[in-house]
Amino acid sequence: MDGYRCDVAPLVPLDFWLEARKQVNAKYPETLWLAESAGSGFIEELRSQGYTGLSDSELYQAFDVTYDYDVFGDFKDYWQGRSTVERYVDLLQRQDATFPGNYVKMRFLENHDNARMMSLMHSKAEAVNNLTWIFMQRGIPLIYNGQEFLAEHRPSLFDRDTMVADRHGDVTSLIQKLVTIKQLPLLRAADYQLAVVEEGIVKITYRAAGEALTAWIPLKGQVTAVATKLAAGSYQNLLTDGPTEVVDGKLTVDGQPVLIKYATNTAVTKVADQSN
Repeated sequence: MDGYRCDVAPLVPLDFWLEARKQVNAKYPETLWLAESAGSGFIEELRSQGYTGLSDSELYQAFDVTYDYDVFGDFKDYWQGRSTVERYVDLLQRQDATFPGNYVKMRFLENHDNARMMSLMHSKAEAVNNLTWIFMQRGIPLIYNGQEFLAEHRPSLFDRDTMVADRHGDVTSLIQKLVTIKQLPLLRAADYQLAVVEEGIVKITYRAAGEALTAWIPLKGQVTAVATKLAAGSYQNLLTDGPTEVVDGKLTVDGQPVLIKYATNTAVTKVADQSN
């Protein structure tokens, strides 16, 4: 056993989790603790009724990983047109300043409590873009059973659920590719930056000693040219292994993610204790 996923962890007093971790890790020090954390609305409701409602900051005293529920509602709001990508990314940036320096988030698009990602996405291309997004963020990506086949049926947790033919594509090879990229040491760098650039494209940059990796991710399949300080020339897109050209300070994002690893003059950067 590698660790424990603790269901609805905010409902349990923190003292219990601290003591549980102390006793278990005394014998099994490598045990991983994953908390099914909750969004702010659920925490506020618990506290208003006099119940324990642990925030993510409290949970990190006992747990190694928490779910991404503190921002998942904002992600869905962006997709459903109720908010902007700028607000969503701003909240992600605040995680870095709010939580402990070695915090780890479990990034997801769907799970047993939420609708399938294809209820938000409108095509395989958008699914590819958003799967790339959760892998390229700092943290651990969660792939839910059937997601690799773009499943649309949400299994019931409590009722009889007949198996159905639910394959609408196959992104297994993409996930395998993203796992390989995720394992690059560079993606553990402490210097991690998020930004929203032209046409709402999200830009992620990791920098370490002498190298960097930048990803431009069009969550909704945007097509545009983005400004870059990369030198003119041809670069390899790590996701497709094909070439990407930089011309006159511009790089074309053609509806699909562009991931480029390149040399820099970056000074030695401390490697953060961030699990990937």
